[in-house]
Amino acid sequence: MFIPKIRTKVDKKLLGTLVDTKSKRAYNGKYVKDYKGNYYKGDTINRNSEQLEFIPDQSAIDKEIGLKHTYVKPTPNDYKKGFFIRYFIKDSRVGKVYEITKVEYLKFSKQKKRYRRTAKMQWLLKGPAESQIVNNYVYPGTAAKNEDSTKKIARILSGIQDQILKNPAEFVI
Repeated sequence: MFIPKIRTKVDKKLLGTLVDTKSKRAYNGKYVKDYKGNYYKGDTINRNSEQLEFIPDQSAIDKEIGLKHTYVKPTPNDYKKGFFIRYFIKDSRVGKVYEITKVEYLKFSKQKKRYRRTAKMQWLLKGPAESQIVNNYVYPGTAAKNEDSTKKIARILSGIQDQILKNPAEFVI
């Protein structure tokens, strides 16, 4: 197996740990990363190179990219209005979606970085959570409406349904 030097990176800063696949111990020596994201022992890659397993450290990744998840709850005033606005950002370098505050949303929206996408959505709080049928007509509940909003925002921030907005009836009274 031959991989040109231009397709490899040597001793790049790691946000995690390398583990030797044979001994299952942490590896601290020299390593090379190929264009597919695989790590190998040594300075170069050849047919005798031993592959290493990379285990990412999520806290180090979050610190490096400068984002953290903020658990935002609706205020009593939001419950009076019946909704509140939720703000999100996705960093495509790590593929993770974060919920952030309005101040952070405005700051990141102004930066216009290509690898970050921001979005906001209205989250309903009042009304029956489940859909109701009246005279053979389905009136969607707040959970169904929140799920529709989640599907719309998932077009912009893929993965948001799996990472953050798992429960469409969250905060609904």
